[in-house]
Parts: sequence; C-alpha cells; structure tokens
Amino acid sequence: MVTSRVRAVVATGSAVVALLGAVGCGQGGAGKGVARDRPSSPSSAPRTVFLSSSARVVPRAHEVLRDRAQVERFAGRFDARDASAAEGIRAAGRAADFSRSVLVGWTATTGCGAATSARLEVAGERLALRVVTPSAARECFAAYRVTAVFEVARERVPAEPVFADGS
Repeated sequence: MVTSRVRAVVATGSAVVALLGAVGCGQGGAGKGVARDRPSSPSSAPRTVFLSSSARVVPRAHEVLRDRAQVERFAGRFDARDASAAEGIRAAGRAADFSRSVLVGWTATTGCGAATSARLEVAGERLALRVVTPSAARECFAAYRVTAVFEVARERVPAEPVFADGS
C-alpha cells in the first residue's frame, strides 16, 4: 500500500525532472547563447562560440573568418537586421586567437522550430552544419534562421573548403 507521503515524494520528483527537462530543452531566454567550454588544445573538435535563433531575416552566409577584419565584415552584414547577432559575432572575434584557430560563420533556415544547438562537422575539404531543433508546429508565419559561429583549429580548415549547402 502506497502512503500519501510516498505519493507526494514521487510527484515532487517527477515535477523536478520535468522542470529540468524543460530548462535543458529551452532556448536560453532570447534564443541566443555563447558556449562556455574551452577546448583543451587547438586540435579539439570545433566549438560553438555564438548561436542565435530568430525569425529575423538575416543574410544567407557561410564563410571561414581567418582574422578580425573578416569577422568585422561578416558581422557588418547583420547590423541592419539583427544588431544583437552582429555584436555576438564581433565578441566571438575579439575572443578568438587567430594565430591558432579560425572562425566559421554560418546561417541556415530551420523552418518552424528555433534551433537549440548547432555543431560544425569538418571532414577533409568538407564543412557541414548540423542543427538541432525541437518539434515544431506544422505551420508558422515566418521561418526561423540560425546564426552560428564556430571556433576551429587553423590546421583543420582547408584553404578552400567545400560547404555542404543546406542553407
């Protein structure tokens, strides 16, 4: 026989698990975030240094950014339509060590679901963007677009990469 005290503990535990799951799957407030993990060496896997998901119309882009001037030019393309994303891109550029790494900036349409995370895959000459989105409504008024910037060890990015174009 289950007592009311046991039922209360089970119900409380279930609520906590549900709340943690909702927080873990959320969009982090405004749908923008900066990854906080640092690679242990420049040969580590690409890491996300900026991620934004919004219904704003942002320019279609995928580009390797090899210095601060290229970061500034890339970010400038966002100034008029998404100033917050432009500043996030600039911040990623200010924090980058271009002697050891490059940045890869990429935008893509994600449909009716806002991106919750993204990763960059590097395989030989090919760069591919992988975006995670929650289940979305069947219909929406405007598609979401993700803007992501990744830090990648300089030696892992080819001089002339081939972008797997899903954007």
